[in-house]
Amino acid sequence: MTFTYEADRDEAFRAGLLASKLNLRDRRALTILGVTIPVAALAVWIAIERVAAPGPLREISRVAFPGTALFFVLFAFVLLPRRLRKQIEAVTKTSPAFAGTLSCTVTDEHIESIGGDGSMLRLPWTNIASALETPDLFLLLIDTGGAIYIPRRAVPHNDLATFRALLGLRTTFRQESITE
Repeated sequence: MTFTYEADRDEAFRAGLLASKLNLRDRRALTILGVTIPVAALAVWIAIERVAAPGPLREISRVAFPGTALFFVLFAFVLLPRRLRKQIEAVTKTSPAFAGTLSCTVTDEHIESIGGDGSMLRLPWTNIASALETPDLFLLLIDTGGAIYIPRRAVPHNDLATFRALLGLRTTFRQESITE
């Protein structure tokens, strides 16, 4: 099956945001930054409060450790997502790969995506970590952290069932009513 469609930069941007939210590797990193490090900092702070005699170490710990924990929480859950959003927007709004006519060919062995600039990405199904269908698009998450999106409008109605069946056979596939 080959799906050909005109690029829509806003659609690519929304797909990129959704992929970044679903990417498990990114979520694990955010959890480490936003939860594990602050909890460790607070544990050290509590230990110093209980063990250390009154003095400079205790006074510094009262400011430094809660501040460190707060910094990592803000960094992981506010600053990094904002930066990631700007990076996704920059790529999807300026890259020639997201302009013109795009196509995606799906076979039993691999998936091949050709960008508007002629760039090609061919991946065996073993490199596709999972697939998601929303009302607007199909999103195939690549195990290295990227994604391939195919607008629902690009998949002919008579090919929908076959495409869904192939995704179900080759990946962890789920259908959701997420709209971004």
